[in-house]
Amino acid sequence: MSYDSQTSTILINKLRKDVDSLTLKIAVLQDVKNSNVAGGTAVTAVWTARTLNTISSDPNGLIIDLASNEWKVAAGDYQVKVLAPFHFTRGTRLRIYDVTNSVVIGYGPSLYINNGVDMEVSLNLRITPHKDNVYRLEYYCERGGHADGLGIASNIGQPEIYTTLEITRLDTGATKP
Repeated sequence: MSYDSQTSTILINKLRKDVDSLTLKIAVLQDVKNSNVAGGTAVTAVWTARTLNTISSDPNGLIIDLASNEWKVAAGDYQVKVLAPFHFTRGTRLRIYDVTNSVVIGYGPSLYINNGVDMEVSLNLRITPHKDNVYRLEYYCERGGHADGLGIASNIGQPEIYTTLEITRLDTGATKP
């Protein structure tokens, strides 16, 4: 069987599109601070935005916007995973808040952090916006006031990384990014 160049080009483009639809699309947002700068002072007994100030990786353009600790994604199906350090905050929890629709999407596990080391609080949930949506990662802790309540600096001469939020697009065959 032989193909002309036009047919070959069409088949190659279709194959590229098929392969692209199988590729995982992942974005990583982080709270990055200068070396020897602590994660910040935890606020007591009120849901508060956790800092996300850097798009560390987004090769497929999943994040439409990141501003004021809020991120925007297009309609689709996503898995969101978060790790965030806390220090001496006692009862502590994370949640994802849908800013566009003013509703809580879900919560991470409850932890009691009352020791002299950082503990990672996690969250793993699915979001399914039906249009472009803005979200915010929030935390709640029973005790605040410590300058390093949101993470202790490692002070090794490199930027400090505190919160890490990873978004994976699950419906990779969609036409949007």
